[in-house]
Amino acid sequence: MPVVRRGFRLLLQFALGLSVFLALHGVGAATVSAADLVLGFVPGQCDLLQTRSQAEALAAYLSKRLGQPIRVRTFKSEKNLHLWLNRFREVDFAVFSEAYLKSEGRGAFIPVAGYIRRSLACDGAGRFVARRGVPAFLFVGAGNALAELR
Repeated sequence: MPVVRRGFRLLLQFALGLSVFLALHGVGAATVSAADLVLGFVPGQCDLLQTRSQAEALAAYLSKRLGQPIRVRTFKSEKNLHLWLNRFREVDFAVFSEAYLKSEGRGAFIPVAGYIRRSLACDGAGRFVARRGVPAFLFVGAGNALAELR
């Protein structure tokens, strides 16, 4: 019987030590670092975002509403943006054209907001999306913030 108690005591000490180690090193923390939020887009691809200054204005607005800094990253093609969003997971939010989403993006992204045409002179036909894995409070908050824009 003493051998069983000794083994149990060793197991208990190991479990306690491991939990203290993991707690001290922050493993398992479900927080989002402020440096993790990136908005990616392709300049001139759709009317939703044409220039970097427009993207930076949108990022500043979302940053204020979400309470976390968002930096802008430009890409040369939507295919490249798609890779950085899904495969490398270095981009959290992106703007894609409707044409690209219909051909390449089915089910690959979380749709957050689309363009609503207010006049015939401007056809944005774009969509603001989040990558899979972005915490729900971020894409819901971004969607709510974008819905309030006029």
